[in-house]
Formats: sequence, structure tokens, C-alpha cells
Amino acid sequence: MQKRFLIVLFVLSFLFISFNGRASSVVHVGLEKMSQKAGNIFHGQCTGINVVEDERGLLSTEVTYEIIRSVKGEAGEKITFKVFGAATDEGSNHLTTMTGITRFYPGREDVLFLYEASPWGFTSPIGLWQGDFPVVREDGKTRLVQNNRSYRNAVTTRMTKSARVQKEIITPDDLLDEVEEILQ
Repeated sequence: MQKRFLIVLFVLSFLFISFNGRASSVVHVGLEKMSQKAGNIFHGQCTGINVVEDERGLLSTEVTYEIIRSVKGEAGEKITFKVFGAATDEGSNHLTTMTGITRFYPGREDVLFLYEASPWGFTSPIGLWQGDFPVVREDGKTRLVQNNRSYRNAVTTRMTKSARVQKEIITPDDLLDEVEEILQ
């Protein structure tokens, strides 16, 4: 009887344990829709980050990029934008660091599709991470657009359909040329 009681107690306690789980669902955004929704689309290199409290007391990260090529939005030599929370590995001890957002750091090279800034001045890549295409180097010179969350296949499919790019390596210019065609 005591053994049966312990088993029931174990099962009940297991059912009432609070699990620390995370779930998120992000709607897939295709290249055409991403290009149309973005306020800024550019290829650039991060030159600075600054984690600050904004004028409303919200923790935010000011991110500055040197623009290599811009196809939509600000077309100057540099762009500075503000994202919510501590969007940097250096600020990982902050409570408002969010899972799934892009982490910026000086030297990082990307093709970014950013939303228009909100009334409070915040922006982010389209679809959390979907509008963030890190640029990596292979053999010390080839630049490759890569999305770490298997989104690259969707871009490859769109670009292959247009018959512009029939190759394995997609450079930042290949991607931005395709975006310019979509926006025409």
C-alpha cells in the first residue's frame, strides 16, 4: 500500500511541476514580402553598439552600420538604428535580452531588412531573424549570404525562379540585385 501511495504521489508531483519551456512561432516571410515591408534594406558592417536606457527608460541598443550598398531607405554612408533590449553578446547579463533576436557586434557584416522605425524609434529585422543575412567569407575572399536558421533555402528558391542566380553561392550583391528587381 505504501509503495502504491509513493507511485501515485510521484506521478501527481510530476504532473504539477512547472516546466521552464520556451515556445515561439514565427510566420515565414518570403523575399518579396520582406522586401516590400522593409523600411531599410542594406549591406553593411557594424561599426558600433551602445546599450543605453532611452528617453522612456527602456533598455535599448543603438547600432551603427557603415553602409556598403543600400537599396531601400537611408542611403548615406552610415545608419544608426535602435533595437529593444540588449541586442549584443556584451549585454547578455541584462534581463531584457530576448531569445531569437539578432546579436550585433562591431565587425559583423550583414544584409539587413529592417522594419520602419516605430513611433518610439525602435526597429528590428523583418520576422525577427528572417531579415538578417550574415555575410561570411570563404577562402578569404568569397562573400556568402547565409541565414543561420535555414532561411537561405527560401532565398535560393526565389532567386532560382527568377533565373538570375543559378549557382550555389549567393553574394550580397546577388541578393540585393534580386531585391531591386522585386521593388521595381
